[in-house]
Amino acid sequence: MKRRFLRLIKNKIFLKIWLGQLISLLVASMLIFILVDKVYNATASTIAVGLVWGFFLLPSATLGPFTGIFVDHWSKKRIFIISSLIQAGIALLFLKVGGRIWFVYPIILLYSFADEFFNPAVKASLWPALYCTRY
Repeated sequence: MKRRFLRLIKNKIFLKIWLGQLISLLVASMLIFILVDKVYNATASTIAVGLVWGFFLLPSATLGPFTGIFVDHWSKKRIFIISSLIQAGIALLFLKVGGRIWFVYPIILLYSFADEFFNPAVKASLWPALYCTRY
């Protein structure tokens, strides 16, 4: 098991994908934490915070079952690049929110839609490295 893990860590493609996923998860978690805090401080409403989570999870419920089909047919490298650039552009929109908290909801929805293509591409790319290598 230890030897298998060391072989995975030495694989540069695996390492790039793994680090990309780590950074993506970290940024998404920080973003949602900051947005929940900002929305709650502006509204003092748990319903408004619940809407943030709802808009963040909505693409997962609607697109989730279908994105794997697209990921299988498209270039995973292209999906990584395009979805990451889209997410970066969408994240910059949060700088324009200011005091208009209602503007957070469509932005988080768009961000989460882009994330719905990134995550299945990561899983499809890591699967062979994790489960199809010999000990």
